[in-house]
Amino acid sequence: MKNLLTHISLVAYLFLAASTVALGQTKIEKSFENIHKLDIEGGSIEISYKGDAGQELIEVVADLGNDEDAGKNLVFVTIGNTLKISYQTPPNSWKNNNKGKRYVRITGPEAIDLSAVNSSGKMYISTVKSDKIYLKASSGMIEAEDLTGDLDIKASSGKISVKRVTGNVLCKVSSGMAALEYIKGNTDITSSSGKIEANHISGEVNVSVTSGSASLEDISTVGSMKLSSGHVKAKKVGFGPNTSFHGNSGAFHIKANADLAMYNYDLSAGSGMVKVGGSNSSDHLVINNQGAYTITGKIGSGMISIE
Repeated sequence: MKNLLTHISLVAYLFLAASTVALGQTKIEKSFENIHKLDIEGGSIEISYKGDAGQELIEVVADLGNDEDAGKNLVFVTIGNTLKISYQTPPNSWKNNNKGKRYVRITGPEAIDLSAVNSSGKMYISTVKSDKIYLKASSGMIEAEDLTGDLDIKASSGKISVKRVTGNVLCKVSSGMAALEYIKGNTDITSSSGKIEANHISGEVNVSVTSGSASLEDISTVGSMKLSSGHVKAKKVGFGPNTSFHGNSGAFHIKANADLAMYNYDLSAGSGMVKVGGSNSSDHLVINNQGAYTITGKIGSGMISIE
């Protein structure tokens, strides 16, 4: 009996050890030197990159869950000074009970040419300095902050959050939400449906919304505002040579951080109302203040209100 218990204990120990080894294979740590360009391509997994001005090496820490073969899905390729990191989502990843624990976390130099694409999941990018930064997600969430350089950020659905960027920003979201704040540069935002928020932007802001809403506050200069249907609300915004409001249906409610008498206005409505200060019209409103710029606008049905 004693020998039998000893045998069972030994088998249990060996099984536990084998399981530990299998699990250990999914935790990956790697480092790379002399990398100037980083391309990240992920699947349904959390991806992050954090730059550090005092760091030279690219360091990767990844946990891919409890699948013994999970490590085979993460591929590293170096070509000259370019590092490509690619993660392919396993076919049966939905069965993985530890899905929420899977991640690829990367740290490296602040100055790096960065491109990151994720099909779904979360993406966190911070402290990067480059001429151009490209971020894309099919679905899920992208958070980007403390960036220097022009940013091109896209999401088919989900949420985009951008904070503290010095450079021009091009943001496109098919559906979902995009929130941008503290941008020092011109910003173009396009949304097919959903919600847009843009605050504290030192530059010209252009917005195009197919359906949904846009909320703007503390904007140096409003550029082109386009709306198929929905609502654009803005306050503490400035006007410039490209300021215009055009919509098929919906409403523009604008509270300017400027003297309205410094600008000319040419606004029209198919059905609805256009208004500037105390002047309004249900058809066509033209005001000539001998200003340097003329604010133009046209709404099919709805309202353009400027105060």
